[in-house]
Amino acid sequence: MALVKVGDVVRAHGIRGELVVSIAAAGLRDWEAADVAHLGPDAPPVVVEAARFHRGRWLVTLAGVGDRNAAEALRGREIFVKGGRRDPRGWWTDDWTGFAVVSDAGEDLGRVTEVIHTGANDVIVTTGAGPELLLPVIPDVILTVDTELRRLTVHVLDGLRG
Repeated sequence: MALVKVGDVVRAHGIRGELVVSIAAAGLRDWEAADVAHLGPDAPPVVVEAARFHRGRWLVTLAGVGDRNAAEALRGREIFVKGGRRDPRGWWTDDWTGFAVVSDAGEDLGRVTEVIHTGANDVIVTTGAGPELLLPVIPDVILTVDTELRRLTVHVLDGLRG
């Protein structure tokens, strides 16, 4: 599987080499399953010794990064992991960024600009044609996903339009 960018090293955290890593939403689920990381698209793998989510970022300990100085030396580096297994239908909502969104009545609603992960279900943010829409990723709303055409067909439930 190809490597997926999952974030950037922001800074060191503490004195034991832990890294603060920003999150690239498109790779969030790939990152959660990673046991090795790459500090660049062509870099060799480094074992992820520990990773925990804290205040919207990952705190990560990589093999061979044992103190604050070693962690600070990695500031600004991109972090990649192998892309994980997709949903049996072949996609994750994170993959939908940039997809065109049309209603079941044929109305152009814009494009997916963001995916918000909530506790109950994901929500796609659609902008571009009219007011911004927040659409829950549930079967009553997301009718079809066409990955070849990069298009979602949705049913806009009453009350979802501002």
